[in-house]
Order: sequence, then C-alpha cells, then structure tokens
Amino acid sequence: MKPINHQINEFDVGPDATPEQAKQMAEILTAAGYPTEYISTQGAESEELADSEEPDAEIPEEVWAKALDQLDPA
Repeated sequence: MKPINHQINEFDVGPDATPEQAKQMAEILTAAGYPTEYISTQGAESEELADSEEPDAEIPEEVWAKALDQLDPA
C-alpha cells in the first residue's frame, strides 16, 4: 500500500513562509512519520490551492506545532 502523501506549500506554513521553509517542514513531518511533500505555489491560483484535496489521515495539531518550532527562521 502506498503511503498517504500530504502536500504542503509555503501558504500552509505561514503568511510569510518561504519555499525553503515549506520544504523543510515537509522533511520534518516525513521524519515524524507523516509522508509529506512540498508542492510549489508558482503558477497555481489561490482558489486551486484552497480546493486541493486533503489526505484522509490528518497531521495532528501537536505534531504540526512541534514541526513549526523546528523550522529555521526566515
């Protein structure tokens, strides 16, 4: 069975997040056991990003918060 890949971009990380921080977030979450990949927002409409399908298994809020704490500052 293929693992669920969560897709994130800089908008998911925060309003001022950089693509590098979003990529780092994907690496941290994957290491924590939540297979995650960075998707570029370049060329995507904001409506497309808002309507993108979320995986069935959500990343728990506490895992997300811990990963945010590990990000390099912008």
